[in-house]
Amino acid sequence: MKADDEERVDFSALGEQIQQQLQKDAAPLQDCSTPILETLNEERYQYSEESLLVEGGAKRIYKVYDTHAGRWVVMAMPIRAETLEAKETFLREALMVSKLQHPAILPVHEVGVSASGMPYYVRQFLEGDTLHDMMKKSDRKVPLDRLVSIFLRVCDAVKYAHSCGVLHLDIKPENVLVGLHGRVYLIDWGMARVLPSKAKEVQSDFDPDMLNNVRYSGTVQGTPGFMAPEQIRQTGRWNEQTDVYGLGALLYFILTQRSPVSGTRDHQLEQTVRGQVIRPHVRVAKRGIPRSLSAIAMRAASLEPVDRYASVSELRDDIIRYREGFAPLAERAGLFKCGHLFFRRHHKVGFVVLLAAVLFVGMSSYLVARVSAQKERTEAARLEAIQNLDLYRLETERTVLLNSRIQKFLIDSMDDGDIWNVSLMHSLVEQELERSKDDSRWQSKFYKYQAYLFFVEGAFNQALQSFKRAGFTAPHNNLYKTCEEFAALKPNDEDLLSPNLFAQLLEFSFRNSSFRKNILAVSYREYMKRVGVISPEQYLPVAIGILNVVNDTIGWEGENLLQKLKEGYHLDLRNAPYHTLDLPRESLLERDPYQAVGNVLLPLQLYSLDLSGSNIRDFEDLAFSEKFEELIIKDILLFDRPSSVFWLMQSGVKKIVVDEELFRPSQLKKLRSVMQVLVTSDSKNENLIF
Repeated sequence: MKADDEERVDFSALGEQIQQQLQKDAAPLQDCSTPILETLNEERYQYSEESLLVEGGAKRIYKVYDTHAGRWVVMAMPIRAETLEAKETFLREALMVSKLQHPAILPVHEVGVSASGMPYYVRQFLEGDTLHDMMKKSDRKVPLDRLVSIFLRVCDAVKYAHSCGVLHLDIKPENVLVGLHGRVYLIDWGMARVLPSKAKEVQSDFDPDMLNNVRYSGTVQGTPGFMAPEQIRQTGRWNEQTDVYGLGALLYFILTQRSPVSGTRDHQLEQTVRGQVIRPHVRVAKRGIPRSLSAIAMRAASLEPVDRYASVSELRDDIIRYREGFAPLAERAGLFKCGHLFFRRHHKVGFVVLLAAVLFVGMSSYLVARVSAQKERTEAARLEAIQNLDLYRLETERTVLLNSRIQKFLIDSMDDGDIWNVSLMHSLVEQELERSKDDSRWQSKFYKYQAYLFFVEGAFNQALQSFKRAGFTAPHNNLYKTCEEFAALKPNDEDLLSPNLFAQLLEFSFRNSSFRKNILAVSYREYMKRVGVISPEQYLPVAIGILNVVNDTIGWEGENLLQKLKEGYHLDLRNAPYHTLDLPRESLLERDPYQAVGNVLLPLQLYSLDLSGSNIRDFEDLAFSEKFEELIIKDILLFDRPSSVFWLMQSGVKKIVVDEELFRPSQLKKLRSVMQVLVTSDSKNENLIF
C-alpha cells in the first residue's frame, strides 16, 4: 500500500508540472493575435509638417515630409484605433498593398507605428485627382478614348492582383487616382481579400490567414452602385467575377457619369440585387455612347456571375477589340455591324474602291453618250470585254473587281485616244503589262497603248520601240509613220519640237477621225505644259493647227491672221470655218495646273478679235486675257441669244461690235451695263436665227 501511495504522489506532481508548462506555452500564443503589429514595436517615425489631405472611410490621409529621404510623401493613419485588433485591421491593408508590386498600384514605402502607438503606412505622394473628380470638375469634356485608356490601366492592376489571388472588392471612381502626368493608380485596398485557393494555386506569398482576418458581419461593406450583388447578399462566394462587376460599374460611370443604379442607399442595394440596371446608351441617350462599350459594361455588370466575363482578361480583351475597330463579343454584332466596322478599319481602301466605282460609272456613262454614233463597234467591244472579263475572273480568283473595271475603262479610253491623265495611264499600262506577261495578245495591245502615250508626250523614239514590241514589224498606219518622221527630226526624246514643227504634227491624218482629234488634242495639252514662254507670232501656227483639229477643218490657214497694232495683237478670223475656239472638254480632265489650255486663243495675248462671218454659234466659256478689249461678231448666226448674252457678260470683254438686229433692245441694254456696245447697220435679218 505504501508503494502505491508513493506512485500516486509522483503522478500528481508530474501532472502539475505539465499543467504549468502548458500555461507557459499558451501565454505567447494569446499575445500573437496581432502578428503584424508585433513586428513594428521599434520606433522609426521620421516625418514632420503633417497636413491633413482627406478623411474618409476608416483612415485619414496626411501629406508629410520624410526627413530622412528629403521628400514629400503621403501617410495613412486609422481614424479609430482604440484596440489592437483595430490597429491590426488597418495594418492588413498596408501589408496587402506593400506586397502588390504593379505600375498601377501606388507603392508603400514604409509601415510603422508612431511614438503615440498609432500605426501608419507611407506611400508615394502623387498630385492629381480621382477619376470621379476629374470627370465632374473638368471644364472640358474628357475624351472618351482617354477615359478608356484609364479604364484599361485599372483592368491591368486588377488583373495583376487576381494573379496574386487578391480581390479588391471596392472598385469605384473615387478609388482611381489620375496623376498630373497621366499615370493611373488603383487605390484603397482596405476591403481587399485573399482567395486561399487562388493564392495556393499560384504559390503567392499573400497569407490568407494573416491578411483575411477581417469579419464583415451584420453590415454591408462597400459602395452602393459599385458593389456586386453577391457582396450585398453576403453569400461569401466572392471570386474574380466580383471585381469584374466593379469594373463594369466603373465603365458604366465613365460612359454616363452616373453609377449603374440611383436613389437612396437602400433603393440602390435593392436595384443591384434585382439586376435593374438601364443600359448606358439608353439612360443617357443624348451623350452618343457607343453601343459596343454599353454592351461591355452591361455584360460585366450582369446580375449572375455566370453571365459576366470569366476574368478581367476577357473584359480587357473585349475593350481592346472595340479600340481596334472590331465588334466586342458582348455586343453579339450582326453581319451588318461587322461589315460596317470592317469598312471603318479599311476606310482608305473602301474609299478608293468607292471612288473608282463612281468614276467608272460616270466615265462609262459619258463614253456611251460620246460614242453613240459608233454603237455597233462599241457594242461589239463591250461584249468582247465582258467575255474577257469572265475569262479573267476564272483565271485570277484572288484579283479584286476594281482591277478588272479599271482595265476595261483603260482599254475603252485608249482605243478612242481619250488620254485623260498621261502619268496615271502610264502607270496603269505598266501594271497591265506586268499582269499579262504570259498572254501575247494582251501584251501587244498594251504596248500599242504605251506607244500612244509616248506619242502624245513627243517621245517618238520610245513610241517606235513600243510599237515594235506590240508586233508592228511593218509600218502600216499613219501614226507609226508619223512617229518615224518626227523621230528623225527630233532624235532626243527629251527635246521639244519647235512651234512650227508641232503645227506640222497637228496636220497628221488618220482613218479614225475621232481617235485623231482626241490624241492630237492631248498632244497639244502636253506640249503646252512644257513649252513655257512663247511669243504670239510663234504660237499662231500652233493655235491654227489645233483649231483645225477640233473643228475638223484640216488645211484651213487664212492670210495675215495676226496683226500687231499699237494697242496689242489683233486676230482676224473672219469667215473662218470654226464652230468652237476651245478644246473638247474630255481633253481637259487633267485639270491642275493647266486649265488655261482649254481656251486656245489665250496664249496669243489678244487685244481684239474679229469673228465676223464665222461659224461660231454661241459664246459659252468664252474667256480672254486681261489685255483683251474688243470683240467683233458681225454677220453671224446665234442659236440661243439669251445664252449668248449671258456668256458675253461673263467673258470680261470691254467692247463688242455687233449687227444692228443681232440682239433685241433689252438684250443690248443688259450688255451695255457691263461693256461698250457698238451697233452697225450692215446686217441682214435673214442671217438671224430666233
